[in-house]
Amino acid sequence: INAVIVVNNNNSLNQEIGIYTDVYGGTLHGKHHELWRFEDVNLSEVSRGLGAAAFRVEKPGQIGSAIEAALEAGRPAVVEVVTDELVRAPVA
Repeated sequence: INAVIVVNNNNSLNQEIGIYTDVYGGTLHGKHHELWRFEDVNLSEVSRGLGAAAFRVEKPGQIGSAIEAALEAGRPAVVEVVTDELVRAPVA
């Protein structure tokens, strides 16, 4: 299947920060970041290693051409979009 998968890579589960903050009374201490922050992984390199076409987007202006290239790849493709871990989408 020539699927194109777009991955938001912020090296974290930053949507979990609020949950942990609430549980710990509004303040996080010590190694709290170990609960939600990951090591830096280049997911496009991992995808290439698994045989997919892969494209890494590090600037907003690159996303359009990356998606176009992924659609034209003729095989499964991953578009990794690198984002800031502290930026969150508005809650629906």
